[in-house]
Order: sequence, then C-alpha cells, then structure tokens
Amino acid sequence: MDVAYTAKATSDITCIAETDPEQWTSDEPELHVRVRGEREDGTVVIEGVIKLYVSDKPAK
Repeated sequence: MDVAYTAKATSDITCIAETDPEQWTSDEPELHVRVRGEREDGTVVIEGVIKLYVSDKPAK
C-alpha cells in the first residue's frame, strides 16, 4: 500500500476507493485500488493505492 497525507483533517472524512472495470477482467493478478479521503469541503487529505492480488478460485 502506498499512502500520502496531503492535508490536515479538520472535519469528518469520506473515503473513496476506485478501480477500472477492465482491471477485473484482465489476466494480470495484481489489481491496484485507488483510494482517497476527502474533508467535508472536498479537500483530499489522504490518497494512495492499495495493491491486491486477485486470482481465480480453484475448481473443486
């Protein structure tokens, strides 16, 4: 996970996580989720990337 603190949190924070639809159908197992936290006035106070490893579920 990569995180940057970009401003002081002076109110409640709303966290948002985003991916692109094509990431879920790719053969690439590493999926990067973009995340950010915004103050009530819309200022981004934290942003980063969470790196997930996604693989097919094994057949039974």
